[in-house]
Amino acid sequence: MAVRRTGFVRARKAAGFAQESFAEVMHVDRSTVARWEQGAREPLPYQRPKLARLLKITMSELDELLHGEKERVAAEQHAGSPLGDELVVHSGSVVVETPRTPAQSVAVREAIGFRAVSEAFQVADRKIGGGVLYGQVVRFLQDEVASKLLAPPAGVTHYEVFSAAASLSEFAGWMAHDGGRDPQAKVHLTQAYHLAVIAQNLPLGSDVLASLSHLAVQMGDARTAERLARKGISQISSSRARAPHSVARLHALQARALALQGRELEARLALDAGGSALDFVSRDSRDSWLSGFDRASFAAEVALCMYDLRRYQDAAHNAAEVIALRSGGDRVRSRALAGLTLANALVALEDHAGAARVGMEIVEAAPGLRSARVHSGLAQLQQRLSGRVDLPEVREMNDRLAASASAQIRAGQAEWPL
Repeated sequence: MAVRRTGFVRARKAAGFAQESFAEVMHVDRSTVARWEQGAREPLPYQRPKLARLLKITMSELDELLHGEKERVAAEQHAGSPLGDELVVHSGSVVVETPRTPAQSVAVREAIGFRAVSEAFQVADRKIGGGVLYGQVVRFLQDEVASKLLAPPAGVTHYEVFSAAASLSEFAGWMAHDGGRDPQAKVHLTQAYHLAVIAQNLPLGSDVLASLSHLAVQMGDARTAERLARKGISQISSSRARAPHSVARLHALQARALALQGRELEARLALDAGGSALDFVSRDSRDSWLSGFDRASFAAEVALCMYDLRRYQDAAHNAAEVIALRSGGDRVRSRALAGLTLANALVALEDHAGAARVGMEIVEAAPGLRSARVHSGLAQLQQRLSGRVDLPEVREMNDRLAASASAQIRAGQAEWPL
């Protein structure tokens, strides 16, 4: 239930702002300011420090203006029942609204908020990709998380805050990578690893090493990818935490690196180890700071390994399994990437018409997806089929692709953390 924030309205007027001028300096629509004041929407976490400065109040006072009356009403009506995440799309732009936690102290809300905001960002990113929310994630890191690294809120340890910073930095790295900015991705992931080390969070550090290994594979550095994956496996083995998701992921990425080097037997052994670790996933809860890795994720890595080893039938089989497992959900990008693996395998098997049909399915299923990886993959598929324009399926795929924008992946220089 929306509760009008009369104190917020008075503070805005006292600071000399009309709704229009306040919206302008906050870089939002006037309707957004109106919704803040009506209690219909929460300002995003990264916007709050600037809000406090403009209103000439402290963050605690801002928190009271935003939540005080609303929480009192909520506590009476929904005691102990926090509201869930909300994803809102306005005029083509995506707004991630953070979960609200009625009847919680500011310190507890801070601790919960980092994790909840991260999960809300990830839900949105899976649907649109391309790093569209990259700027929001970076600003949240700068404005909300960074300020807490040296002075955590009461009841929150330094280890928790550094883990939050590491996880969000890792996510920023993935968004930069998906947007075609690999040098920036490497910087974010390297920062994430060092933050996880400071947090003494070995499972999270290993998870970041898996992300770095993936990035190294994508950048064609198989030896570095193998080294990073092995380091992650060693590191997580030395910790007491049970993290089968991360163990499976690290072995799968190790297998990718080995496959790229043509070391088939070692790659298959690594996949066997990853599959064995995955058998324990259902029995262990995942730390929500760690990346999710399930059967579909594993099948996607197996498909890529088989493709690199030129086992194209196996690659096609596993890619099709990913598409089936991801059907009916919000994992649009995951399905599209698996579709590209399937299409490339079909090209290698000389089923050019089938590959073109898969390409058309990707374009049709993900019209709003902005992932540079997907657009680049479609452009490469089009190039591979350029010699078969005699096929009607290939011509139709080319016609559909002609209307879509293609993102270019830019190369760059950066150093790996290990």
